[in-house]
Amino acid sequence: RITPPPQLLPQIGDIPHSNFQYDFDFERKVIAEAEKENQNWSRLGLENLPARTTSSASSVGTSVDPVVSKYIASGLNREAVPLAVAHYGDNPTKVFS
Repeated sequence: RITPPPQLLPQIGDIPHSNFQYDFDFERKVIAEAEKENQNWSRLGLENLPARTTSSASSVGTSVDPVVSKYIASGLNREAVPLAVAHYGDNPTKVFS
């Protein structure tokens, strides 16, 4: 025997919906550039990214984001990690994907 579904409360007003438009094409371009041997971020309009440094993270006077360092230490691409963290924050599920 099947019981009838419960009565739902009437909705008050419309449910707000997001109008966020994710740019999948831009994401593909960023990933393709990150996989290259010599990246050229200016082609993507990302000139303000932190420059690549050859000094170690433990050197005096170097300010390194600990979240970025954590993902780089786990083996992710050094150039892609700042982009991912800037976009997704400290969300391992998103940064690792």
